[in-house]
Amino acid sequence: MSSIRKKIFAILLLFVVNHLSFVVYSQELNCSVQVLSPQFQNTADKKIFQTLQQSIYEFVNNRKWTNDVFQTDERIECSIVISVTDKPSSDEFKGSIQVQVRRPIYKTSYHSLLFNYNDNNLQFKYVEYQPLEFVESSFTSNLTSVLAFYVYMII
Repeated sequence: MSSIRKKIFAILLLFVVNHLSFVVYSQELNCSVQVLSPQFQNTADKKIFQTLQQSIYEFVNNRKWTNDVFQTDERIECSIVISVTDKPSSDEFKGSIQVQVRRPIYKTSYHSLLFNYNDNNLQFKYVEYQPLEFVESSFTSNLTSVLAFYVYMII
């Protein structure tokens, strides 16, 4: 086999292995996320709430929380709604978080509501475009700790 063919074969093999590992090890959650900020809709800060929503969505849905293997249709369906009511400083937020969870009923198209909770005392710091980091063994931020707490409750 020529050297070019070997390189092409290696690249294709690498692509297939990466693609298969993604399919086999899909994440546990299929979570919709909304960040509501009715008091700040007419301000220049509106964009920060959109990036916060996207960051939370990616943090919750793209992270592998357990070693369990879930098929795409077995992912736990949930929704997180964060309502921001106060912004004491440029990176501090206060408000509430509502978490709803429903699980698919095995071998049916039905879902069962499992958990519905509204926490009216949410406080966190968020800097736009800064990645949301979480380390299981230590505290990094209130936002990621609260999100991780509810994710583990869901799972």
